[in-house]
Amino acid sequence: MSEKTTVNGAEYTVLKLLGHGKGGYSYLREKDGHKYVLKRIHHEPCSYYQFADKMESELRDYQLLKDAGIRIPEMLEADYGSEIIIKEFIPGRTIFDMVRNHESTEDYLDQVRTMACQAAEKGLNIDYFPTNFVVNDGVLYYVDYECNDYMEEWNFENWGIKYWSYTPEFREYLMGQNVWHIVSLLDHPEMLDKAVTWFHEKWGVPEEAYRESMEECLNKEGVVPQWYMAVHNDEIIGGLGVIENDFHDRKDLAPNVCAVYVEKQWRGIGIAGQLLKYCCIDMKEKGIDTLYLLTDHDSFYERYGWQFFCNALGDGEHHLSRLYIHKR
Repeated sequence: MSEKTTVNGAEYTVLKLLGHGKGGYSYLREKDGHKYVLKRIHHEPCSYYQFADKMESELRDYQLLKDAGIRIPEMLEADYGSEIIIKEFIPGRTIFDMVRNHESTEDYLDQVRTMACQAAEKGLNIDYFPTNFVVNDGVLYYVDYECNDYMEEWNFENWGIKYWSYTPEFREYLMGQNVWHIVSLLDHPEMLDKAVTWFHEKWGVPEEAYRESMEECLNKEGVVPQWYMAVHNDEIIGGLGVIENDFHDRKDLAPNVCAVYVEKQWRGIGIAGQLLKYCCIDMKEKGIDTLYLLTDHDSFYERYGWQFFCNALGDGEHHLSRLYIHKR
């Protein structure tokens, strides 16, 4: 797709690809300083869904959803010749991103259930998969225009809700889509041997030391230590741990995040930030709201809510390192 696209005589500039569904590709576009969603219809085969006229389906479903009172972005333009639709852009996070990051979606269940009731009253189901829902200032929007005749097996309670938390069905979807996700060793003890080898290869610390710490985690002898990994196709692509002290002289500042590492080919897409966020949330839930982290980096951890606290001397080192703090 070109950098600029003309729709009904108006020129839009591409910013980024938002997603690819069974009906088309959606892009974030800009015109005159305002952002829009441009959906270009595609004709790629779909093994589990059949369309007639996709443009007609978009327009028909849009009107059905409006009539049902479901909160959706406004359709602003429809270019039949180019098979392009311009939609209102709703900024915010998707429910999918929240679930992938192990965040609760409970605050939005009442809203999606209201939408489900509105749809059912009109004899419809919407697509309850979490990529189709965006939260803007606490308000939930259904950002797709797809709807279908109501079938009980595909309603929210029987199908959609399976993907609104980190369920086995959601994890299976992630693995099948070739995307990464974050897990804790405590929840996935089967990854012990793989984790021991991976952290050893990245940091050179003896495998026995990692195994001892990880087995202590799995034995649930205390809240600390804990270990977390970013996983892609069952392979570890990033990770970090929480231990009592990361081998420095400030033993009073504990516990410590340690061994933060992301494979080079996976850097720059937010994995380190999501690992840190997941770790902080999980430790908070376990009763620890303050964590420390020793590093030689500056201006990196700040972007994830960490603050420089003091200098500390690493064991066997002759120069001071930076010690950061994070409170939730």
